[in-house]
Amino acid sequence: MPDATHVCYAYRLMHPGDESSETDIENLEEYATDAGEPGGSAGRPMLNVLRQADLVDVVTWVGRYFGGTKLGVPGLMAAYAAAVQMSLDGVEPVSWVAMADLRLVLPYPLVDRVKDEVQRIAGAILSEDYSQQVTLDLKVPRNEAWSFVARLREWSRGDIQVSCDVIDLSPEQA
Repeated sequence: MPDATHVCYAYRLMHPGDESSETDIENLEEYATDAGEPGGSAGRPMLNVLRQADLVDVVTWVGRYFGGTKLGVPGLMAAYAAAVQMSLDGVEPVSWVAMADLRLVLPYPLVDRVKDEVQRIAGAILSEDYSQQVTLDLKVPRNEAWSFVARLREWSRGDIQVSCDVIDLSPEQA
């Protein structure tokens, strides 16, 4: 919108933390900008709509063209908030779940069982590599990671190698 008079935006982003921070507000980053509008008249009202909807990992922006009518600060606040609210109407939010990235190296006979378990816990397979053994890169819900790894180790009798950069998955922790 290069010819817009103002392009204001706001966002709320959840950053991954340690395993105890699945809903930790300390990992929430919020930002809003008025982009040249009077202070507090655009970004903050937009951010407040996102807060009231309890949304995270979302960005919203509103482009405004000057049309000759001066709205004043209260009018701008109402207009920007209404624009964001209208954009949310009919949108079905998806629950936010902290995820952990895992890499598994496993023998071929265990692949189907592992894939079934990943699906059962609402995880995702990001990549698969089939060579001497199978390497799977996964995303699994962080709160399921330890029990998931413990089940894999039990099934495989130690034939599955697991690595994760964020969570300590040593056998005594799982």
